[in-house]
Amino acid sequence: MNLFLSHEILNHLIGVFDKTEILKPITPFKDIETLFQTSLSESYDMGLIDASHLKKMELEDIRELFHDIPLVLCCRDLVGFRLAREQSIRAVDEIIYISSIEAVHLEQILTLIHSKFKMKLHESDLKLKISRQELTQREHHSNVTHQQLALLELAQLKFKQETLEHTFENIGLIILDTLGIERFSVWLMDSHLEKLKCQCLVTSEGYQTGDEEPIIERHTFPDYFDHLEKGHSLTVEDIKNSNAEERVYQNFSANCLSILETPLFEDGVIYGTIRFEEWSENRTWSIEEKFFADAVSDMVTMAIDQWNLHKVEEDHKRKEDKLIKKLERSNRELKDFTSIVSHDLQEPLYKINAFGELLEEICPQLNNEDALFFVQRIRNSTSRMQNLIKDLLSFSRVQSLDKKFEEIDLNQVFEICLNDLEIRIKEKNAVIESDLLPKVSADATQMQQLFQNILSNAFKFTKPNENPKIYISSKFNKKNGITSLMFKDNGIGINPEFASKIFGVFQRLSSQDEFEGTGIGLAIVKKIVDQHGWNVYATGETNEGMSIHIDIPNKRLH
Repeated sequence: MNLFLSHEILNHLIGVFDKTEILKPITPFKDIETLFQTSLSESYDMGLIDASHLKKMELEDIRELFHDIPLVLCCRDLVGFRLAREQSIRAVDEIIYISSIEAVHLEQILTLIHSKFKMKLHESDLKLKISRQELTQREHHSNVTHQQLALLELAQLKFKQETLEHTFENIGLIILDTLGIERFSVWLMDSHLEKLKCQCLVTSEGYQTGDEEPIIERHTFPDYFDHLEKGHSLTVEDIKNSNAEERVYQNFSANCLSILETPLFEDGVIYGTIRFEEWSENRTWSIEEKFFADAVSDMVTMAIDQWNLHKVEEDHKRKEDKLIKKLERSNRELKDFTSIVSHDLQEPLYKINAFGELLEEICPQLNNEDALFFVQRIRNSTSRMQNLIKDLLSFSRVQSLDKKFEEIDLNQVFEICLNDLEIRIKEKNAVIESDLLPKVSADATQMQQLFQNILSNAFKFTKPNENPKIYISSKFNKKNGITSLMFKDNGIGINPEFASKIFGVFQRLSSQDEFEGTGIGLAIVKKIVDQHGWNVYATGETNEGMSIHIDIPNKRLH
């Protein structure tokens, strides 16, 4: 193996080359000029260059001169060896450490380096001999990979842009970069599916409107639309081979040399197309590019669908905001109505009642029984009207109260109600008993209102000549985590058919002459229960008493 090497290496390896017949250092050199001169007349298998000459010698020039043999950088100390390794010197093929090296080891190292280099040259030669078909195949695989990466990028696009045009621009720029085409366009059908209009154009300069492009009408090019509706990508060649109207593209633009067009479908109906356009050269579209166009059409369809959904959401939000404002206005009007009811509407009733009392005092003196009867009817009606207004006010206030939930002990609520209803309890000679009741997260005022309305309702609908008995129980269901309160009375009961109706406003199942009341008390109960997220219902039988049940989810308990 013929070597050229620097004098420094030869001096360092004195005696080593004498012990080997394989390595023949025939040309020691001091400078690069000497080496260039001898290279004209000698042939070498390998070159050994001393690390101390790195700064002096032009390694790139040596590499250019000896491009077909391995160049080895020899380091005489570990510091220089490590430094050379870190620098990754490209002009040399290998870096070795030659301090205290024996001849046999040097032979093995240089033989291995020479073999590796020859193998590398052989592989390089094989690469140069790759056929044009293989190169084309590699380019094809590269294009497919590029298209797959583009689809991944498209899939990661956030389609909910400020405008649909911005979305089309982002999609188009990715496609232009992927296929190297000059223009991408989106065409959409009108609402009657009879005309195809260019929605936008995307070039390297960005987004442009398609207003200047001609509109394609179905009745003018029926074969063209028929071909699109088959669902496959379409090119100028496809149009020619199918005897469809080639002028659909000629009218489109005489300067556009190649077009790949793919339809957009929704529920089996074509509503538009996308076009890949080439203006500089006639281009044959590969099957992979057609598959890519199909995938892009799905992306565009997704973009349009998401944009339409976004518009619907925005429209709903606008309507919701409008309804909220309308509701706020209605609430203000309701409060104004409440104020009118509580003051202006009751004022005439006070006067009617007052004059009725005066007439009632005068009628006995006039000894007129008919007049007395009518006065009493007036006063009864006035009293009922006042009670009705009072209950309506209570019902409206339940709707307008803010929810201020806190931990409430229902046992304390029960005691307060007993105190408030003490006179009526004595008048009715009523018996009211209760289990130990739970604590709940609720509005304290509304809880008192709820208990009082349920108990008052039981007082009203008692059987003739029978004292009311009311029992309040509490039961917790471990399976569903619901605590059920039950208010059971011994009153006139209820037909199960009408059990759901008693919680409606003004819903009375008996006449005013039989039982007092306005039909609002249990409607107030239902409103309070709804505001707390609970559930209320009634059970019972006619003449067997009635039970009102309130189911309280465990999350509302403490």
